[in-house]
Amino acid sequence: MEPFYLPRIKYLDRNWTRIEIGETRPLSSVFFIDEMNGWIATFGNYQYRDSTNAILKTSDGGMTWGHQWTPVKEWFNSIFFVTGKVGYACGTNGALIKSTNGGEKWVAQVSGLKDDLNDVFFLNEDLGYIATGGGVILKTSNGGLDWWKKLNDESKSFSSVLLIIRSASILNSSISVGKLSDGFLPASIS
Repeated sequence: MEPFYLPRIKYLDRNWTRIEIGETRPLSSVFFIDEMNGWIATFGNYQYRDSTNAILKTSDGGMTWGHQWTPVKEWFNSIFFVTGKVGYACGTNGALIKSTNGGEKWVAQVSGLKDDLNDVFFLNEDLGYIATGGGVILKTSNGGLDWWKKLNDESKSFSSVLLIIRSASILNSSISVGKLSDGFLPASIS
């Protein structure tokens, strides 16, 4: 399998520099907390269905990447860090993990679902949301200790959760949306 490359943007420059990260797994989600510290979630190894080392971490702006061990053998779809220490990753078959030390150690959490968890987003260390492929938006208000269904529409497959600051315009009629009372907008593309 061909190795994946991560494009690097030079600060205030329009040039891209190709950086080999030494990973052959497909990359699914990239998240940087600042210009130096970032993580990549991967889909795992398609041949062996093994997600060992499926989280990558950089502390030098993407020049080098190290592997972080995870306690689950599922593919990750999304990664999000609230701070440089507290982060979450979610993936297939309801997989959900949390780190409180920048990814040095990941701990499995219970999502309560077997659906694919497609996107995770937190406003702060307590309040977070997850969009699922089964038409459910999960919500936590205690840092992921408990998750409950904020929205449940089995006719949809949500790919992401967005925070709406003031207003939003939907220009593509094939996008289905539903606004939650706390300003979040789950989106599904049909």
